[in-house]
Amino acid sequence: MRVPTYQRQTATTAKTGAINFSVRANPGALAAGQRAVGDLFASVENAAFSWYEQEQKLKRQEKLSQKEIELDNALETLKNEQRNRDPMMVLDGDPGNNELSFSELAMNKLDELALGIDDKRVRSAFLSAARQTVNRSQISVNQDARNRLVDQRAATSLQAAAKLEDKIVMGNGADRAEARLKLFGGQDTAGNEVIGAYYQMAADGLITETKAFELTRSAEKNVRKRQQEADAAILEINTGRRVITAGDINIPLQQRRDAIADGIREIDGAVAKNTITPEKGQELRDKATDDTVRAIGLGLMTQSGDATGTAMEIFSGGEDLDPILDSMLDGMDPSAKTKVLNDFFTIANKIDTERREQEEAEEEKADQANVDMFDAIINVDTADENAMAAALQSHKTLLQRNWYNATQRKAAETILGLKKETKPDERKTSDEATRVLNQADNDNILTLELVNQYSSQLSRSDYDKFLQRAINEGKGGRTAGKGLISSKLRYNEFKDSNNALGDAADMMFQQSMFELDDWLNTPKADGGGQGASYQEVVAKAREINKNNDAEYLKLMKDAFISYLQRSQMLTPNLPVDLDRPVDAAMEFLATQNQNDPIILNLTQTIQSYVKIGVR
Repeated sequence: MRVPTYQRQTATTAKTGAINFSVRANPGALAAGQRAVGDLFASVENAAFSWYEQEQKLKRQEKLSQKEIELDNALETLKNEQRNRDPMMVLDGDPGNNELSFSELAMNKLDELALGIDDKRVRSAFLSAARQTVNRSQISVNQDARNRLVDQRAATSLQAAAKLEDKIVMGNGADRAEARLKLFGGQDTAGNEVIGAYYQMAADGLITETKAFELTRSAEKNVRKRQQEADAAILEINTGRRVITAGDINIPLQQRRDAIADGIREIDGAVAKNTITPEKGQELRDKATDDTVRAIGLGLMTQSGDATGTAMEIFSGGEDLDPILDSMLDGMDPSAKTKVLNDFFTIANKIDTERREQEEAEEEKADQANVDMFDAIINVDTADENAMAAALQSHKTLLQRNWYNATQRKAAETILGLKKETKPDERKTSDEATRVLNQADNDNILTLELVNQYSSQLSRSDYDKFLQRAINEGKGGRTAGKGLISSKLRYNEFKDSNNALGDAADMMFQQSMFELDDWLNTPKADGGGQGASYQEVVAKAREINKNNDAEYLKLMKDAFISYLQRSQMLTPNLPVDLDRPVDAAMEFLATQNQNDPIILNLTQTIQSYVKIGVR
């Protein structure tokens, strides 16, 4: 095999250096593709790293924001809790009692939240910002606590100052001087200068100097005012005591006059010292006069046997009754005097009514004692010697009191064996006696007379039975008759209403009851109703009412005219028409102020008269 050989076609030369070729190759162009591919992969790689860093940053920011929000919420809760705590505890706490200050509580919360953060970078950023947040909250909370501490201290000082005011007004001499020195300041007994309570508060930074001045001036005015009020209260108490002395008719006259003079002197002195105003002084004098007059009048009417008569005597001029009363009435305002006198008549009527009712109750009680003795006689056990002896003594007592009527005496003496008759127990009750007496009892016409009429046909037990029924029926008849008379006259309604109505109703009631009792105690042979039955007593009561009706209306009309005439002192233009007094008065009152208490009282009183037929 032939090996090819290379034949040099150019000559050998000694020249060196670069020689330009006619054709050139660019290496950058040859590497451009590779560089483009490399740049593409580098760009992708850089984008991936950028996205990762951004994602981590967002996560850290979110974690940090969440922890900061938790811290803000926790601090806000703590701040709210501090408002109800003792300011000293908020500022300094109390290690001895495991009480933490706000600063310590906030830092504990911050550390608790920081321990829950795993990322060191987030924890570092959180702690850096959180300390500033805690510091800002601490400044706010501590300032609030200091303000509240100042307010508490100021409140305590103000309370102490108020107590000093009380001592100045209500304390004794030494307490007043000491309290005044502490409250307003000055020099003590040793010559040391004492700062007033409010200026001491200003020195302690609790209030301003201006506020201290205002409070001091206000306290001075308040003390003066309260001292005036206290002195005025003492004046009223002293005046009341002197009124009691002056109004007591059992105290010597000169002592009563001295009490009045001392009272007037003290009131005038209080006006001169500006303790009370002149108007208040006059009011006190008028009230003392009114109270004294009322006390004297009440005493006179109470001690008198006729309170209404005493009231009339006072109305006419009571100089003979009591010189102080007469003098004070003359010096009273006319309207006040009229009111007092009208009240006297009302009180007098009540006093007389109560006395009358008490007397009636005592009379009924005494009569009941007689009735009880009679009942004991009728029901005595004749086999008991002691009981018979007591019954005989009761019989003698009733005879001495002249209490018996003929029928009652006969019945008592029959039971006691003082009248010798056939013994009832030797007989049996007849059918006729049973029928007649039971029918009479049923018809409310059973009487002692009827029982005694059939005594010979009654056994002893039946005689006692029907006798007791007759006694009870007689008492029931009087009670029913009294009720009819009272109802017709409206006695219970009017007896306490006013003087005129009460007096007229009482007068007619007493007259009617006198007629009824007189009839009951008069033998039937003389036209009376002694031993009358229930029905007979009731019929007699109705007859009395009918006979007295016209007289009652006339009496009421006269009483009403008298009432109108007295009322003219309060209502001068009130007409008094003798023919038609009610209608004329009502026509006048219809034109007056219906809210006026005097007009209202007059109208109500007139309506009471209308109810019983007065026109």
